[in-house]
Amino acid sequence: VWMISTPLGRNWFYEAWMWGKDETMDDWASFHTPSTESPLIGKKLDVIEKRTPKNIFEQEYLAKFTDSAGGAFFGLGGCEDNYKLPIEFDKTKTYMCGVDLARKNDFTVITIIDNEGRIVYMDRCRDVAFEQQKSRINYAINLYGKCPVYIDATGMGSSVFEALRNSGIRIEGINLDYKTKAEIIQHLGFQIETQSVIYPIGSIVLEELQNYQFTRSPTGLIKYEAAPGHHDDCVIALALAVWGQRQSGGTGLWVF
Repeated sequence: VWMISTPLGRNWFYEAWMWGKDETMDDWASFHTPSTESPLIGKKLDVIEKRTPKNIFEQEYLAKFTDSAGGAFFGLGGCEDNYKLPIEFDKTKTYMCGVDLARKNDFTVITIIDNEGRIVYMDRCRDVAFEQQKSRINYAINLYGKCPVYIDATGMGSSVFEALRNSGIRIEGINLDYKTKAEIIQHLGFQIETQSVIYPIGSIVLEELQNYQFTRSPTGLIKYEAAPGHHDDCVIALALAVWGQRQSGGTGLWVF
């Protein structure tokens, strides 16, 4: 029997792989073949490594058994800081807003970061009508110099995005399909790993980040989502704000 797999934490496959490393178990043999040995990838691997969080790169490309067990983010503790929200507007800084709109049983989250990646404002609400959501977004961005907004425009969010854009808000809608969501979450992971994101100690943001995971579909695609019984609204709002900052060149201003 041949068992071939990319590692995913220290599960039953790890146990079977360790049997093959045990000299006393003659019936088992284990082999380790990372992507670095593939002639098909070549120099692309260097580019992938720069854009991929360390734990995911080590698991998916170096075929290492990590302790993350499917956790999407590495080094979360290094991004905590002792402060309270909100932080007042500073005219010497630029800001970016990320918005995740509520779906059934979820929260609408409005997150604003400064040009240092620090969360300065967050509004998390539930069972709020669209007009009130729109008012909350307007209120938040007006506190921070009418900063640009990146919003999840997937599904029903597209109509909300259009209405907000027609109202004159500087806003960009993002359709979070498999590919785009992976890019945005992996970018957030890289920013966290390099401690380029800052959030308050013990916040709901940290709790959601700790319970955010990735799995692999039968077709090989990586799927990012909250662990069962948890929410991901703060994660998506933060990821959109960080992504918007990247798209604007890190300035919080539009780039054309």
